Amino acid sequence: MSFRISIGDILVISGLAYSIGKTLTAGRKSAPAEFGEVQNQLFAISNALKLLSATLQQEGVPNTEGAVGPEEDEILGRMVENCQTTLQHLDGVLKSYPELRTDIDKEYDDETARKRWRRQFKENVKKIKWTAEGADLDKLRQNLATHINALNLAIAARGCIQTGRTKAQVDLVHGMLGEIHEWYLNNLKNVPATPGRSKAANYGSAGYCASSKQLRSELELTFSVNLDISNHLLCVKTAFNPDLLRTQGTRIFRCLCGNHDDLDYTLLPVSLLVRLTNERPTWRIHAFSRAHNSAVSLLLSNMPSAYIADFKSFVAELALVQGLRASSTTGASSMLMYTSVRGDGCGYLSVLNTQSDTAGFRQEIRSITITSNELRYIVESIDSVQMLHYMMMMFPHPSEMTEKENLGFLPCRNAEIVLHTKSTMDGSDNGDITQLIVQFDHLTVVDEIGHTQGVLLKGVTGKAYLKNDEHLDIHQADIELTFTSHEAAASCWSSVNSLQRYLFLSYLQYQRLEEIISFRSNIGDVMIRDMQLLDAQATVVQDPITNGQRMIVSSKCGSKFVTMILSSAASGSLLVGGSGTASNLPAYFIDINTERTRVVEQSSGVISSFALLPEEDTNMSLCDV
Repeated sequence: MSFRISIGDILVISGLAYSIGKTLTAGRKSAPAEFGEVQNQLFAISNALKLLSATLQQEGVPNTEGAVGPEEDEILGRMVENCQTTLQHLDGVLKSYPELRTDIDKEYDDETARKRWRRQFKENVKKIKWTAEGADLDKLRQNLATHINALNLAIAARGCIQTGRTKAQVDLVHGMLGEIHEWYLNNLKNVPATPGRSKAANYGSAGYCASSKQLRSELELTFSVNLDISNHLLCVKTAFNPDLLRTQGTRIFRCLCGNHDDLDYTLLPVSLLVRLTNERPTWRIHAFSRAHNSAVSLLLSNMPSAYIADFKSFVAELALVQGLRASSTTGASSMLMYTSVRGDGCGYLSVLNTQSDTAGFRQEIRSITITSNELRYIVESIDSVQMLHYMMMMFPHPSEMTEKENLGFLPCRNAEIVLHTKSTMDGSDNGDITQLIVQFDHLTVVDEIGHTQGVLLKGVTGKAYLKNDEHLDIHQADIELTFTSHEAAASCWSSVNSLQRYLFLSYLQYQRLEEIISFRSNIGDVMIRDMQLLDAQATVVQDPITNGQRMIVSSKCGSKFVTMILSSAASGSLLVGGSGTASNLPAYFIDINTERTRVVEQSSGVISSFALLPEEDTNMSLCDV
């Protein structure tokens, strides 16, 4: 392994973080609240480093050796070294403040002097310059939070890469065995043992070699690639380069149609696969074109429905790897992806998942009117507008990471309209709004108002960021966007509506962030009305906000779903009638193909192939009836 910091070094750094956390305060009850938070972060770093060392040790066993490439080792090495630098600097600073150490009671025997020191220290705690840049305690907490998120992201990314490559190896071996079996049936089976057999076998081997590439292309994920602006077709049948996530600078694609060997595109730091909200399943990615020596925008579409799940899995893997690379250098913080820490101590990686088109109205917004509690505020001079939807991965507190399953990326409940205002030249700090974020979901009421050439979103939430670096929370407000023309207003309404449709599809297909899974089980091949779902999985999801429940039955390929709306009284179980059949439930049937996503709302019918039974009666929540 080319990792330049050993597992022993990681454990030493973990011990340093723990030691600093212990010496930071003389006692948790008597310590300033700010130090308690810093101490928790130091302990979190210590635990994350321990978990990282255990992950690296697991990768070192014979079955997984070499699963993670040298580039990931180099990135992780930089992360650990950056963390070590911060901790060593903090340790040096602490030596300048003996009143912080746990042996303070031994140094000051006089009770009055000791109390005076602590009182004076608490009063001036935020004046201490903790870092080489002269930042304060808040900066230190942000710095430590960045290290925690980066380490958690590294652990998650390496686990994802490890799992993905193991799966790829299994699929490759399975494909090769299939090819050998087919060659055997075509060339060896029922061939008489005669001198001519050698010739036939050699001919068959040649045929096997010639057909292996074609057969392999039929057994893997493929798609077409177009230029975004001109929609010029670059390749009709393309696949991802197997080394794309392993080696930086590798070509993104490899042509399988045999006519386009010049697909010389590589990843940029901003390269993510972002779903567009048009009816045809399409993803956009920004890449670097070596031929044109510039960045270009590419569109990927025409994925076979049998490989939709594999494609979305690759989308998540790419997001993790790109986040890992960003966190090792400048930090993952942009509109495309960013990390954050919430009050519960959990870290989050947010990655742009979906984007709706704003070209038809982005320069046509006249004003924005915010109405809340009978108060109105009007924002003018809009510079830009974006409609975005994120997916998020949660990293539990490091002390809980071995107990909680990482669910991967989950779609957020809400989408966002992000508006920036034009900056003023006078440099005044008058608290005016510089950025407005409006959050809405698939149930938000959105009206097009003809007489004002506007679009009204009712009962939304959001944030307003001010010039003085403060922000205001917006709750249950009506926000109206007014445009310069009816055409621009109609374009905005259409974009919001298409993003709401995507949010609804996301609700029907997946568990969302902060939702709870009551159970999940593989149920094999099932038939619900006229939809057949192969190698299906059934999942019951509960929304803690509305207490609503739904059961999502999904095919393994990710192109067919049946979502049934459950009664709240079911408490996570599908009520089974006395005849052993499931109730006739309201349901949505989703069928995804290369051209469109079709959704049909109808009752589920009487399902007799499976039913949910109480957990106390059987170890399997779903069973054949």
